[in-house]
Amino acid sequence: MVRTVTICAVLPLFLISSPVQADWIHGSFSDRAGIDSIERCTVLRDSEPDLLFGWLTLSLGDITGDGTSDIIVFRHEGSPFVANEAFLFHGGSDSLPDAVYANFLPWGNVVGDVDGDGYVDLAQYKPLPSRMELFFGGPDFDDSVDFTIANVFSEYAQAVDLDADGALDLPLSVSVNGGFVNIYRIDSLRDTIPEYVIPDTAKDFGRNLATGDFNGDTYADLAVAAYMNRDTSFVKFYWGGPAFDTVADFVIYHEGPRFGQHLVPLGDFNGDGYGDIFIGGTSNHQYGIYLGGPYIDDRLDALVNRDGSFHFAIYDADLAGDINNDGYPDVIVGQSVDMAYLFEIYVFLGGPVTDSVRSPDIYIEQGMIPGYQMYFGSEVAGIGDFTGDGIDDFAVRSQQVISPGVGECDVNIFAGYDPTATAVPYEYEPVLPADYQLSQNYPNPFNSSTAIEFALPRRGVVTLSIVNVLGERVQTLMDRDLPAGSYRVSWDGRDESGNPVASGVYLCHLQTTKFSQSRKMLLLK
Repeated sequence: MVRTVTICAVLPLFLISSPVQADWIHGSFSDRAGIDSIERCTVLRDSEPDLLFGWLTLSLGDITGDGTSDIIVFRHEGSPFVANEAFLFHGGSDSLPDAVYANFLPWGNVVGDVDGDGYVDLAQYKPLPSRMELFFGGPDFDDSVDFTIANVFSEYAQAVDLDADGALDLPLSVSVNGGFVNIYRIDSLRDTIPEYVIPDTAKDFGRNLATGDFNGDTYADLAVAAYMNRDTSFVKFYWGGPAFDTVADFVIYHEGPRFGQHLVPLGDFNGDGYGDIFIGGTSNHQYGIYLGGPYIDDRLDALVNRDGSFHFAIYDADLAGDINNDGYPDVIVGQSVDMAYLFEIYVFLGGPVTDSVRSPDIYIEQGMIPGYQMYFGSEVAGIGDFTGDGIDDFAVRSQQVISPGVGECDVNIFAGYDPTATAVPYEYEPVLPADYQLSQNYPNPFNSSTAIEFALPRRGVVTLSIVNVLGERVQTLMDRDLPAGSYRVSWDGRDESGNPVASGVYLCHLQTTKFSQSRKMLLLK
């Protein structure tokens, strides 16, 4: 079922919802992933072929207080000078936007909690004149500019305390073509006069920036890339702390094209207590993860992209969050094999790094997605817990070809998962029930097994359990986030350990955040 809906008068008619159903994508998965399919739980879709919906997707955190992560999705019209709509989607909702803004360009990122109100804020680059605009996050988030720094440019900006004085610092490049990097104090005493200036005149210096604790001394550090139109690209590191200065402390040089175009701070990816970084580029060269710590060096510790006879390019990369709920951060990479016109994503799950060449733990290419998809992975994003099940999710942009010259730009939302969660096989029908319902099991009484059916009118975390008359849990049949629809599960009369239970009365209990119901069942042997 596809619905075309207008929200107020400002929502364009060509933004449409996706079917109320989940797709289980059967990609390629490693043993570490622990799954044989992954849920594409929601599709945010734009049927306007001339506008690039999903050019940028960012998580604003939980601005509604409902326990889910809210995201903003930007359109790109093809010109960096023309503003277009951006769409706010509240986590856990359907695929229709909850707010529409007109004053955004698709160039920016989440900058951190600059105003100290507990919500992350958004920084965005605007040209003509060149400037960085700041938008405060929270329940009152809108497209009204809260603070502006003029005459700067940066594809990435993240506020951290570089000099350990208790105030946030924001590094920004001064030019799209590279040049000095200015560092501004950006806390409650924010100023438009730079506190530090890194006077590097190398061509394209400052095109991309990243921050994190890369040398393991507990202070935030700064990484600065120079990668455009160079035979040898480089990333310079400046160690933070009370002795912070503008002289580079460490440099990684690379002959690969655009080395440093993708700078992704990973946090502690391998679990050794130190911050790590993903550095990527384009074309047929080796890129991947550099492990941080007191002895950080210029050796590539984990190669993550293929290279060889094909022109293999990294389109985008981002921190995916902890999508498999194991306590390690994960990274998602969108890539293409240009000569084969193949678009794909790789997810590398965090954890101890034992091999210098990492195969992806989750691999999905465009042909595995329903519909005729192109440019799958041209934009990837970690979006936090969008589904509300306590596990991080991620987004992947694609363009679905409907007919020659007609397409739909999609943002595919993939649900994170816990491979250790208790679950049993179930049947699913993608319909939209009128209300919650737990039906009486059948047959009842039963001998060997019985079927249990229930219905969900909206997506949510569902716990379906069997308890005895003393209220003691016997078996958890299901404990996971599920889309709206009708379900059928079987219980074989066994407990959590697989042992047959005694004859008697048992209760089947369905629990969601909005609904709770139990049914009596009689087991006879």
